[in-house]
Amino acid sequence: MLRCQEIVRNQWKINWPNLVLGTQNQRAILDVAYEFKIGNSPLSINTALNTNLQRQSYTTPYGFTFLTLQPSLQLRYYLLQQYQIRRGTGGNNLSGFYVGPHTDYRRDYIHSRANPGETYRINTSNYLGVGGTVGFQQRLFNNAFIDIGVSHSRNVLPNRGGFYAPNQTTLKIGLGLAF
Repeated sequence: MLRCQEIVRNQWKINWPNLVLGTQNQRAILDVAYEFKIGNSPLSINTALNTNLQRQSYTTPYGFTFLTLQPSLQLRYYLLQQYQIRRGTGGNNLSGFYVGPHTDYRRDYIHSRANPGETYRINTSNYLGVGGTVGFQQRLFNNAFIDIGVSHSRNVLPNRGGFYAPNQTTLKIGLGLAF
């Protein structure tokens, strides 16, 4: 069930899609990531792309459409990996507790209008976050994984529209397919 002692050098990860289909809210979220080991060390590089497409009509009958593209990059250090390999309780893989630096870029596109005669507005905003991450990842069965992590980043871009907070803390629980 748990793939603790298996050697895993790299893996593609696809989180289960999040779909919401309602009368006033429709949303589709998809995460895809690729992680690879750096030699035989307990270090890996995790790259990911999060996409979020959302349409809402709560505030006005015309609503808005929201598209977010968020690539991220993490250098992960698996804390107990060398110790577990020496004791024979773990393998040289991509499972366990990790810490490391984290960076993410977020680009939002917002397409909206408030009244029927009003033309559609398209607003964009950017966020470039630099910070750290801590988490736990485990490969399950043959082709499943769970990745629970917290990242905190600070926006290093000028905040012109006031759309983003200067700091963001994100809890991410990923469950999906790995191959």
